Amino acid sequence: MPIFDVCFIIFYPGQIPLGLGVGTKVVLSVSSKRHITRIEKNQRMKDEAKTKAQLIAKLAELRRQMKTDVEQQTVALKNANQQLAALYKVGQTITAPLRLDVVLDTIALSTVELLNTDTGVILLLDEAAQTLSIKGSYGLSDAVVKGTRDRVGESIAGRVAQTGRPIIANDLPNDPRFYNPSTKQEGLLACASVPLVIGKRIIGTLDVHSKTNRYAFNQEHIQVLNMLASQATIAIENARLYEELELAYDKQEMRVQERTAKLVAVNEQLQQEIIERKQAEQAVQHLAEQRKQLLYASQSMLSTLSLDELVWQILQALRQVLSYDICELYWLDEEAGVLRPFIRVGTEHVPKSLDTWTIPLGQDIVSAVAVSGQGELINNAHRDPRSVYPEAVQIEYEHLISIPLKTQEKTLGVFNISRKTDPRFTEDEFELVQLFIAQATASIYSAQLYTEVKQRAAELSTMLETAKAVSSTLDLEEVLTLIAEQMAIVIGVTSCTLS
Repeated sequence: MPIFDVCFIIFYPGQIPLGLGVGTKVVLSVSSKRHITRIEKNQRMKDEAKTKAQLIAKLAELRRQMKTDVEQQTVALKNANQQLAALYKVGQTITAPLRLDVVLDTIALSTVELLNTDTGVILLLDEAAQTLSIKGSYGLSDAVVKGTRDRVGESIAGRVAQTGRPIIANDLPNDPRFYNPSTKQEGLLACASVPLVIGKRIIGTLDVHSKTNRYAFNQEHIQVLNMLASQATIAIENARLYEELELAYDKQEMRVQERTAKLVAVNEQLQQEIIERKQAEQAVQHLAEQRKQLLYASQSMLSTLSLDELVWQILQALRQVLSYDICELYWLDEEAGVLRPFIRVGTEHVPKSLDTWTIPLGQDIVSAVAVSGQGELINNAHRDPRSVYPEAVQIEYEHLISIPLKTQEKTLGVFNISRKTDPRFTEDEFELVQLFIAQATASIYSAQLYTEVKQRAAELSTMLETAKAVSSTLDLEEVLTLIAEQMAIVIGVTSCTLS
């Protein structure tokens, strides 16, 4: 029951009892007649102490629970950060234009780092052969990587690829679903495998293994693996597309290079054809100019019947259409069987001894041309075994064109044209010289006939004058003197004596 010492009652307007004014205070003084004993006071203190102790214990328990929760949340946050870091790394791999093998190995390593496992493996499906083979890995030997060929529907990865559902295989050595002879030396104790799916198509599996714990994996690992697998499939597909684009680009680049090479070759061929056409046009113009010079030379050759003058004109006209060092004419002496030098241009290149050197038929290139009646073009004639020179003459270098002066009846002689240095004679030059000499031969033959006729006429005239002189006197000595003088004129000597 409450104990009161003083109680105040305040009445407000409208509630004041009769006889009391506003603001009147009524003080009730109530005195308790009951007193608290010492025993009750002690008990109360004990109860309060007990309550305080219970509160302190509850507060300590709450503190311990909060600490545990904070630690668990910290671990969970750390794991979440690791997962985010791994997923971020995989995301970077997705956007990087890397080769497929690099992408796969990167994903395997990221998986191991994230889940703190011993191995990370990516097996890709060969749809034609219906087998799975390792294309990216971390923590496995090369023998396992090269030796693993899991058929779809067999082994753990094969079943995941067939069903599309994850598998946890703890206590792997005693799991009948696991069979891979190449892994005997690896010491694999547990495995978790999830499918790699693009759209509705399974392209492989993402697997992790533990070598230290037979019961290493649970559904949390599967959840993380599924997240990684989702990212990995995008990375794999991007890498495949990148490789396909690179391959297509390389093929296109190769086609472009081949096409460019063909265009360059065609262009070079066209340029060469243009150059050759220009050269041909220049050659035609040059040939036309040469033939024009030949025409002029032919006209000039018709203007004289003097053999010496005619031959000199021929040599000069020939120099205008052809560069040479030496040009010489040999007459054929059939009775003596030799070629005798008649005229030579370019004597500064040869010793004087050649001016009187006769060539026996059959002993030299020039004589061979005279005998055969066929012209010859011989570059490096100094190396030809038929070349013969006087003992005092040393010819170090010579290119030669040798053309016979040939009529229908006989060979008159040989034109010899030589160069002591390069360039060599060409077939066009050889043909030009043959044409020129053919025209010159007729003129030379005509001049020879004219000279012979003129000489014969002079002889007849001399004989007639001699006959007249002889018939005009009967003095024998005078007659003999007249005959000797006329004989000297006819045979071309300065004096003639009759005995």
